[in-house]
Amino acid sequence: MEQIIGIDLAKRVFLVNIVSAQGEKKANKMIIREKLTAFIAQQPPSRIVMEACGSENYWSRQFRQPVLLRRL
Repeated sequence: MEQIIGIDLAKRVFLVNIVSAQGEKKANKMIIREKLTAFIAQQPPSRIVMEACGSENYWSRQFRQPVLLRRL
């Protein structure tokens, strides 16, 4: 089963929470903007959830790139 990545969007530093499909906490990290895409690329296929705001559209497009294709 896939893990779930929750991202609290901000201007510079993002809070990323990862939980397993069973709800077990796997990670809770603060990641700067420049490293977010690389971090997501290292994760196994995941469901990514974000708050609905203007920057969510930008990040959705970033995560849909062929290398980073994830389920949003």
